[in-house]
Amino acid sequence: MAVGDVVIDAFIMSGSSNVYVQPAAGVEWLVTTIAYSAPTANNFYLQYRKDPSINARLYHNTDPTGNEVNRPLNVKIWVTNTVYLRFYNSAAGNQEAGYSGIQIK
Repeated sequence: MAVGDVVIDAFIMSGSSNVYVQPAAGVEWLVTTIAYSAPTANNFYLQYRKDPSINARLYHNTDPTGNEVNRPLNVKIWVTNTVYLRFYNSAAGNQEAGYSGIQIK
């Protein structure tokens, strides 16, 4: 991939699982859209991750009724090989999620 190329992916997360969005060493991305499908409230987390011990929360689905799901989050999140994204599904069932952005380095 080269600077200016689109980075995009969609995936299914099984219950109580993680998906890490981490470019290769020396590569940087600007993530501009996050999408997810959370069938119930309080079970989708998006975090910055730096080594296994640091998970800084960027977003948490807190709608108590479970409404307003399947919506994209328009964001500007810079991601590197050492500080990257962690999608976490704390529910028992599967969830769909994804992201899109552009390679900037």
